[in-house]
Amino acid sequence: MLNASLLSEEILILIISHVGSLSQLQECRLVCKAWCNPGLINMLGQEITLRSELGIFRLYDLLVREPSRGHLVKHLVFNTGDSCSFVLKELLSLILTPTIETIKGDVSNEDFYIEFNKVMERWPNKFEKLRQMTSCYEVTFPYFDSLLHFKDTLQTMVFNIGEYSEETAYICAKNLTQFLHLRSFKMEGWYQRLWDMEEVLKYCPYIEELSLNVHVESSNVLEPPAVKDWTESAVEQQYNLKRLSIQTNCPADYMQYLFYKYPNIDSIKIDIELDDEFIDINMYRIAHLIRDIPNKQIVFTVGTGLDFREIVQSLQAYRYNVMVESAHVNGDFRLVLSPMM
Repeated sequence: MLNASLLSEEILILIISHVGSLSQLQECRLVCKAWCNPGLINMLGQEITLRSELGIFRLYDLLVREPSRGHLVKHLVFNTGDSCSFVLKELLSLILTPTIETIKGDVSNEDFYIEFNKVMERWPNKFEKLRQMTSCYEVTFPYFDSLLHFKDTLQTMVFNIGEYSEETAYICAKNLTQFLHLRSFKMEGWYQRLWDMEEVLKYCPYIEELSLNVHVESSNVLEPPAVKDWTESAVEQQYNLKRLSIQTNCPADYMQYLFYKYPNIDSIKIDIELDDEFIDINMYRIAHLIRDIPNKQIVFTVGTGLDFREIVQSLQAYRYNVMVESAHVNGDFRLVLSPMM
């Protein structure tokens, strides 16, 4: 049997790269000393999820013993809530290196981003690999500054406008044109008026995929002529976007605006919860707008307070086949729609 210690480190790394899980890598490091360094390289190179203060401390303890190991960390997920402890701040100085590729999770602590920016400003080298950054419950100046550090590489972004932070968000939105490689954009939060959405999207000319999970004013839906007059006079069309995903009750006037702004949409996914008025007010216009889209995926959740039979009949009247995908324990139904041939 070949002694593992006789193999070169390059061959050991290649072998260990086929080990699937972090726990198996840890076992390899325990079984044979020769596997320790290659195992550590691959373990730190996999996606690391921080779920607790203990997890943060363990990673900090591993890296602070030999700070050069921080360059081995490529993919991080923060799942630790909104706290920003002293140890986490110290960890940021160890893991933020130009080799990092993704930083995921939902972090909404402003102190985190203030410390994050301090660490980034100390680096003389550009970060040329990071494609994804954490999301935040609302756009703040420290959070957006952290995104700007990766304006040349960032490919995906969540832009969340808080109920009381609209002014800050719209100031930051004007800098979205700097993100030259931004391709996937998710809008969340409060967009009270139709033109509020345009105040963000007009600065995103490169996106190819747009996802909406927003709060909008749906009680006064603009009629088609009013939307047409506004879009043709004030909205600049963009042609890169192909995919649209909607996870909120997006009124027909917003949909009309989106289909004007992005005339090359070829795929749409709608997954929303119906309310009493959505079908009566919006369904006819939405069905007309998406009629010629080649790839459609439509799922409606019907709550217990709605007339299930009446909803199915109404949807069938718009020439959609309706199938029950699932029934929830609370009595809600999920319906999948497909166009009648």
